Amino acid sequence: MAVPPEFQNRRDVSEELKALLKATEGVQRGDVVSYERIQEATGMVRRDKQGNPSRGWGSLIRQWRAAMELRGFCVKRQPIPNVGYPILDAKTHGLEADKERRFTERHLRRQAIYLGLTPQEGLSEEERRMIVGKLGQVAEQKQIVDRHKKERQLWLTKKDTLPRLEKPQEG
Repeated sequence: MAVPPEFQNRRDVSEELKALLKATEGVQRGDVVSYERIQEATGMVRRDKQGNPSRGWGSLIRQWRAAMELRGFCVKRQPIPNVGYPILDAKTHGLEADKERRFTERHLRRQAIYLGLTPQEGLSEEERRMIVGKLGQVAEQKQIVDRHKKERQLWLTKKDTLPRLEKPQEG
């Protein structure tokens, strides 16, 4: 099977990734890694002269976010416009995790709808089997997400799992 043209000649950003990881070694939770800092470290520009994203920028940022997660830092998915990417502190980390969970649920729901609405006429038998297989994978992923959601709700409602403030005793 031939590789689609949009995936041919993808830019290798491994050297830029190493430079960016070295430049962001000293970051702390709550810091913002600015676009300028990323551009200075990697030599890549975020946007070309026409205002389009430069080739390889998205791939670099995805790989950098994954590497930062391995270091124990969470980089917010959406950057601050014209500033850069915030490293989440403890307070916003929990809120962002909840947003990621909702994003995943919404993504799975949309994926199931699109696959279910795919017209069957004009598809080969192999393509039909592929769609049915993808629907099965989406159903399995949805079950996992639902199970995690129930476990989280159970954990949050148990009295002994969260630290509670004791009422001061008078006397």
